[in-house]
Amino acid sequence: MFNTAGKTWFEVAVVTRIVHNLYKAWKGLRQQLNVTITSPYSAQLVEIRDKLGQKYRSYDGFTVKMIGIDELQGSEEDIVILSTVRSNSDGSIGRLLSDHEKINVVLTSARQRLWILGDECTLTRSESIWKSIMSDAKDRKCFFNVEEDKDLAQFIIEVKKELDQLDELLDTDSFLFRNARWKVLFSDNFMKSFEKIKSTQMKKLVVNMLMMLANGWRPKRMNVNITCCKSKQILKRFKVKDLHVICSVDIVKEYSYIQVLKIWDVLPLVEIPKLINHLDAVFLTYPADSLNRCKAKCFEGDLEVPMSWETASDIVCYKKRNYVQEGIRLTAEASDNRRSFKKKFNMSDSLQLMKFYPLSSGMMSHLLSGCISTEMELPFELTSQEMEIVQSDKSSFILGRSGTGKTTVLIRKLYFIESSYTT
Repeated sequence: MFNTAGKTWFEVAVVTRIVHNLYKAWKGLRQQLNVTITSPYSAQLVEIRDKLGQKYRSYDGFTVKMIGIDELQGSEEDIVILSTVRSNSDGSIGRLLSDHEKINVVLTSARQRLWILGDECTLTRSESIWKSIMSDAKDRKCFFNVEEDKDLAQFIIEVKKELDQLDELLDTDSFLFRNARWKVLFSDNFMKSFEKIKSTQMKKLVVNMLMMLANGWRPKRMNVNITCCKSKQILKRFKVKDLHVICSVDIVKEYSYIQVLKIWDVLPLVEIPKLINHLDAVFLTYPADSLNRCKAKCFEGDLEVPMSWETASDIVCYKKRNYVQEGIRLTAEASDNRRSFKKKFNMSDSLQLMKFYPLSSGMMSHLLSGCISTEMELPFELTSQEMEIVQSDKSSFILGRSGTGKTTVLIRKLYFIESSYTT
């Protein structure tokens, strides 16, 4: 039994993939095999028939047919796939799925395998025989969540892209967010650039790219690395039609030190060199040990996954900058070069202090809604230094330019103090 917990098309997608996998397995055996697909709703069978088309009709020995539950009476099939369709919060499953005799026909008509696709919550809340059926499937280790099958999960993403339904993946319960391997953070600059994208379809494609990156996907045959000239830090560039998502791997402190993916901007090709130049100045503040950890890679199959380090001592993520020496050096520059150096210095400083926002379903829904960022106060990601201020039991004096999060840190500190007294 598969728990699909989705709309009708969702089960259609899963049925087509199951049939495809059965066909691949049958090709090696070349034995007679008939696959029967049934559902309490004729409209669902029509959808499945349209999706499968004529693909499997020309193979001798491998047959696929779609019939209603009533037509299964008295027949025996090699493999039966039942699409229950119903998905709601009140456990309403309709007349046919509530009929014990009809369900018994389905359960006893398969000689080799029976696949049941349905929404676990709906079926268990129906106060019918389905609660016992699911309990039995779990006891016999025959209950599977479609989201835990990598092949089916990736196929569902592809179908959603094809049907222009990527926004449905932004639900809080979406498996893409629950199972995301990487923590993805994106900057103010990315927010501003994203808002300038006029095409809704392009926005969805960028969001889809972020979700794929969060789940560990990386292109196999394409070099996406950009090595900064001075710092030697590696940036990554992912093409989305005429735009490019620019990101880098960084280290943050949580329960341990862990790699995260920072999304710096989404830009046309001609604007990338300027951003790389400014980011190179930022990465020069990273110690060699921190840069090496950023470059470290770990793979699970074809997926790149973040590395983490348990360490008793702190990992220094940034070198301390000597602003007095920077100022002396700036004063010593010739007047023509002084202006460009000051601009570069201010820009790199600004990038280092930039707010980063965590990738989440709420954030992605906000981006796709077309709202201007100033209309909604978004919770940005606190750095390890800011968290130290929040959690410190001492008085705090915070100094920073406008927009760096001074007020947010102080409010979080007040909340932290209040929580420690009330818990």
